[in-house]
Amino acid sequence: MSREHINNAVQICHSLLASCIHGDEDIVDATAGNGHDMLYAAGLTSGRIYGFDIQEKAVSATRELLQRHGLLSDRVRLVCESHTEMDKHVVSPVKAVLFNLGYLPGGDKTITTAASTTLSGLGCALRLLSPGGMVFIVVYRGHPHGEKEYEALRDFCAALPQKQYNVAFCSFPNQAGKPPLLFVIEFRNNGAAAPDLG
Repeated sequence: MSREHINNAVQICHSLLASCIHGDEDIVDATAGNGHDMLYAAGLTSGRIYGFDIQEKAVSATRELLQRHGLLSDRVRLVCESHTEMDKHVVSPVKAVLFNLGYLPGGDKTITTAASTTLSGLGCALRLLSPGGMVFIVVYRGHPHGEKEYEALRDFCAALPQKQYNVAFCSFPNQAGKPPLLFVIEFRNNGAAAPDLG
């Protein structure tokens, strides 16, 4: 991994995503935001790409960005709905699911992801993964729900069964403030079931 790939959690996420996609696998962006993760993913695969966001502003921004780069096609599906509902729209196994948590950059900062819906969405994501598939979760602790969301994700990931999942965590201990953190979950085999979230 070259030096420019260790500056922040999103860059590491993108680098790892590129290493696990091999041409035609399907990808889900669980938090479409302004579309930058979907734009990157669209350049990696010829498979289907699904994007979810609860804000129409985010869905529209993502659509416009992909169109501007010539990557809006029938293989892209954008859904203005919570990632807790992703398994109602994605019917086949996917190779990767991306979560970029927090609030919409340039949008209403009072609308944020929260621990309960993030864990529910993560449960959906794990059920959709193909063997060897990965979930990437960039988490921000600087917004009002951020610290609780991080703690819930930390506990959730720590409880995943080792025989079925590999879990990695990346932090930036020498950076000022509360830089974004990255969780990566790899599905080791297709005999695993998503954990019971209660």
